[in-house]
Amino acid sequence: MTPADAVALKVQDNDEVFVLTKSYGRALIYADVVVRVSWGYRLAMHVDTDEANAFSSDRDPYGVIVRFFDRNYNTDKWIEDVLSGINR
Repeated sequence: MTPADAVALKVQDNDEVFVLTKSYGRALIYADVVVRVSWGYRLAMHVDTDEANAFSSDRDPYGVIVRFFDRNYNTDKWIEDVLSGINR
């Protein structure tokens, strides 16, 4: 994304965010998505073939950037906490 996009979305270069998507009535969450900021970039998300197949929309795909916590999260720790009954 451009620096202007980053300011508007309240993210910085190298932030890790979640991207929520929806296709055919089902939601998909991409975790640990790294934000890249440069004037030479545009607002886009690149996914590999398997990820694209998981989110297969025949219409305009979209995603919502979400930051949980305060930029200091660890998804592995979060999963372990939830599985052990700790809900934050």
